[in-house]
Amino acid sequence: MSPAELSATLTRIMESKIGRISKVFTFKRIQLNRDVIHSKAYGNVVRRNSCTVFVDDAGFLEVKFYVKVYVQCPNVLFCSNECTCKVAIYYGVADCLLKPAADITLSCDLFTNCKVGHIIPARREECSNVIFPLTLCPDRL
Repeated sequence: MSPAELSATLTRIMESKIGRISKVFTFKRIQLNRDVIHSKAYGNVVRRNSCTVFVDDAGFLEVKFYVKVYVQCPNVLFCSNECTCKVAIYYGVADCLLKPAADITLSCDLFTNCKVGHIIPARREECSNVIFPLTLCPDRL
């Protein structure tokens, strides 16, 4: 994993949340506990959609990529091992919010009245960079 460059807009949004950034690493998938969550940038997933996640504050999101960020040291002269600059902060970056769309019907079987319950139809809305923190302890793959 090598340091990455973020766009100026994305850097500005992240620095408004956490402070001045010293190092940034981007990656395409992440492991949270026992679940591997892919991003749209990871091209090896064919059969299932594992890049759409539910975030408590934002709802459903399609993750573009993941970011590991280190902030600049607030006090370089007295930096210790417990300093905030030594701790990595993990974020997911999405481009659009996905809102459930009740008006979309996936399947309608008039004979059995069977409905698909495990799939939630959604629409893309509010398309801009959406950054959300990963609160569980991630292990990078």
